[in-house]
Amino acid sequence: HLFKMGGLICCMWRMFCCECTICEPRDDWQITNEAKNGERGAGFLYKRAKNSAVWSKRYCVLTDTKLVYYLERDRMVMKGEIILAGATASMSSSRANTKKKYFFNISHPQCGVREMYAKTKNRRLQWMEKINDISTDLSAHAMYGKLSKQGGMRHNTWQERWCICSGSTLDYFEQATDNQAKGSIDLLGATVKEIDIKGKYCIEIVLAPPKFGSKTKNKDKNYIFQVEKEHDRPKWLEALKRASTRNKAMSFEMGEGGTPTDGDMVPHNNPMHAQGSPSSPRSQQAQSTTSEGDEDEDATISGVRTLSSASFRMSSVGATDKEGYLMKKSPALMKGWQKRYFVTNSVTGDIDYYKSESDAANDKVPPQGTIKLAEIKQDCGLEVDDNTHEITINTTAKAVHLKAASHADALAWVSNISAWMEKGAALKL
Repeated sequence: HLFKMGGLICCMWRMFCCECTICEPRDDWQITNEAKNGERGAGFLYKRAKNSAVWSKRYCVLTDTKLVYYLERDRMVMKGEIILAGATASMSSSRANTKKKYFFNISHPQCGVREMYAKTKNRRLQWMEKINDISTDLSAHAMYGKLSKQGGMRHNTWQERWCICSGSTLDYFEQATDNQAKGSIDLLGATVKEIDIKGKYCIEIVLAPPKFGSKTKNKDKNYIFQVEKEHDRPKWLEALKRASTRNKAMSFEMGEGGTPTDGDMVPHNNPMHAQGSPSSPRSQQAQSTTSEGDEDEDATISGVRTLSSASFRMSSVGATDKEGYLMKKSPALMKGWQKRYFVTNSVTGDIDYYKSESDAANDKVPPQGTIKLAEIKQDCGLEVDDNTHEITINTTAKAVHLKAASHADALAWVSNISAWMEKGAALKL
């Protein structure tokens, strides 16, 4: 009996307490497995709520500057973000690890400590290493602290904000410990200069104007921030100017002859990519078309791009079937954004949308609506907002507003629609 009791105790110890590599099941998970284009890593973590003992399961995504966490894997409902510039990921010293709970902290000198845990040692190690790598890359040029922002409901008012400039973005929070930014400014191409307003030490940020020939209705917008002390202004000016000239990871700009520059968005491991090579007839046609004039030039302002179908000929994956969830803005005033499942018709290229994926798979359920390919305007039919991942499809009847889960997903949809538009135009000829 003593022998059996000892065996039972040993089994319970190995099941609930032992943390050795022999007892722990093998974990081949990699942080990059679920990462999409432009992301450094993705996966589920458990996060402790601020000022609470509640732990919540969150789908976390590592970008070049932040850890953004969502309610689910579809990345539709964002719950918050953690600034990584100046942050450090380390194992928790206040919590003991248990089976399937491997604790670690993300600490920032001003934003505080965020408590997390992963299911295995391997996952915790990968998250910590990746977070620290991103933090190291950003910390050399990041700038953060309190600034006063002009604006709000009245332009003569000033609100104190905690701001951080990292990568090519300026994020501002009401408090440093907040889970989500009040706003984010894309600094690429912006003009940054110092100005004085009634004796205040200010910095003005003027967003990049649209290119010549743009049909977008967006206008120039400027932001004005005030520093508390005069000797801090040169530091902020240097950081903001550096961010405004930083090369973006995904860009639509083309080099000479239509070849993508280092910042171009090129589909990874795309079997159709050979069609867009400079030696192919399709690529040569794109080069000659884009060099004729300003009619096919992308219009960019405040992160919003107005695109023609020719803009995507170099990166298009071809007119193929595509389906997936997108958020659609309802024309009804009170309904707002609604989650819908979109499916590209494999014959006509029209886009049907349903309430759910199961409805789309059921032949007896009609679509809730259809975006006709023939009704999309050829010259300015597609717009993409780089900041919000919003897609605007301008048809002859109305404008349809959609929102993707990520910038890469938005580009994939626009690329596919553009390919169908190009195919439809070729058939008409």
